[in-house]
Amino acid sequence: MNSLHIAIVSGASRQGRQSHKVAQHLFSLLQQEEAIEVNLIDVSSADIPHYQDGDLRSLEVQEKHAAFSKQLKEADCIILVSPEYNGGMSGSLKNFLDHFRPEYDRTVFGLASVSSGSMGGLNAMQQMVAFVSYVGGFLSNSRLLVSDISRGFDESNAVIDARLEKNAKRFAEDVVWLGRAVKAKKLEEIKG
Repeated sequence: MNSLHIAIVSGASRQGRQSHKVAQHLFSLLQQEEAIEVNLIDVSSADIPHYQDGDLRSLEVQEKHAAFSKQLKEADCIILVSPEYNGGMSGSLKNFLDHFRPEYDRTVFGLASVSSGSMGGLNAMQQMVAFVSYVGGFLSNSRLLVSDISRGFDESNAVIDARLEKNAKRFAEDVVWLGRAVKAKKLEEIKG
């Protein structure tokens, strides 16, 4: 069986970000699975400027863009992890996502939102759902809403919240299941 390629996009860029811990945890979970190749794209180190049309991008930005485009095109599944900032997904994640478009068509998406409050970043989740629908992606049936993030991890970034651990595993399983089903269908179409 061909490996399933998964890209996790960690969408927080501010200092002290907590949602990155969730992205790292999902990365660790998925690395343990057989026949899965996973990479973590961290928008805080991506150094992508504010969105500009392709013709206006500098050569340096075009090179970075091409590298990220390749990672996203190769991905059978893309997992977006965003904190809720000001009632929505993080601006740095939205800016990163806007630089790409054909890379998302008919790609499986898993969505995780993170909040310090009790709602798990529900507003950020709604924006990500709308985005994925707009770009023609396939949404996994599971969503990972992480509430009260300060209680989720210990000082060494190990998960200490049993509910988060259970929900993250189920979320990852569902993304992988749908990713494999869609990939099989795409391979079937190619074979004709």
